[in-house]
Amino acid sequence: GGEVLDLTALEFAILGSLMRAGGRVKSREELIEEVSKRKFDVFDRSIDVHVCRLRQRLGEDAQHSQLIRTVRGAGYVLTAQVDALT
Repeated sequence: GGEVLDLTALEFAILGSLMRAGGRVKSREELIEEVSKRKFDVFDRSIDVHVCRLRQRLGEDAQHSQLIRTVRGAGYVLTAQVDALT
């Protein structure tokens, strides 16, 4: 919407990863390994916290997100058109 957002480097990396996925679901494991360059731990929920904060910065409610959707048991998917974000 033409508004400048102040994102952390990790939030920016997550958003970029989801954008590059082109509508494909990215698992938590894929996101953690891609954006933080470390191995995934089954009990690690840090990616969920970062996605939640990213949604807040984008002006979304985590329970009713239209932009970044949680796919239960699979991960996250960016549902908006990429050009709508630029």
